[in-house]
Amino acid sequence: MNSTTNKHQTIAHYLLYKHHLTLLFASLKQNQIEFIIFKGWSFIPDLYPDPALRPFTDVDILINPADYAETFRVMEEQGFIVKRDTKGIIPLEITFSHQVGVHIDLHTHILQLAWWHPAFPIELDEVWHTAQPYLDSTGLSLKRFSPEVTFLHLCLHLFNHGIFNTQFHMYKDIERLVDKYSVEMDWDYVAQKAKEWGLQNMVHWVAKTFKEEFNITLPVTFQSKASRKSVQYRLIKSYFDARYQPHKAKPWRTAFLLRLALIDDLSNLPKLLFSSLFPSPALRAIIHNQPCSLFDHWRKYGYRLLHQ
Repeated sequence: MNSTTNKHQTIAHYLLYKHHLTLLFASLKQNQIEFIIFKGWSFIPDLYPDPALRPFTDVDILINPADYAETFRVMEEQGFIVKRDTKGIIPLEITFSHQVGVHIDLHTHILQLAWWHPAFPIELDEVWHTAQPYLDSTGLSLKRFSPEVTFLHLCLHLFNHGIFNTQFHMYKDIERLVDKYSVEMDWDYVAQKAKEWGLQNMVHWVAKTFKEEFNITLPVTFQSKASRKSVQYRLIKSYFDARYQPHKAKPWRTAFLLRLALIDDLSNLPKLLFSSLFPSPALRAIIHNQPCSLFDHWRKYGYRLLHQ
């Protein structure tokens, strides 16, 4: 399939989404439901004026947990359904799908991995308070993350998907974000929130990757939380240095060890590991979007690990 065909398909995909999102966003606004658009779709108006350059598979929307039931009702009215009943659980993230192939990832938190929350104490009130209005591709005035929070969130998102894989579109998103908004961004604020939200190591290594791979130096120096002489830092650096080499370990094991090493406060490790292996009933319900026994939790995640 040639690039012209790919571009036409991406545009067709974008126009399909634009039609249904216009109806959905207008309905959410009419019902006075506060929401924030983030990640791919929110970047199109200014970071990707040609939408063919930013493929996407879904649209991410952040809402307040208190608005979940009303949002669910509006989504259903617009033809979006979920595959399974959450049985009264308010999920951190859940996917709504329309029969035409439009998918919405609805979030009540920007970190969907529940057991990692102690490591990343993100202030959702701050995320909401700093959200900025923008003219969406639908023609509606909506809200999205500030450039500073967007930068931090993309770094956090790389934690989930592989910080040293520069083929992920998050790196292109950050590159375009920095190119357009670097001068007006408050980089001291970014550094402070990285410290408060447990993202110092992440931001340090993202900045280092940009310098090495893209020859781009960010306006401020982000110090690693881990000492350069520490085992933690040397472990992360070993992954960074070997980013082009295939790992002998299984992918999930490699990714999991790297995630652990990237955590700013290693005193959280025992709690994180215990919560992942023996989550409380409430935490299991949040992880699986429905009540779940401990045995089923082990079975589901054991299956995922073995098949990655």
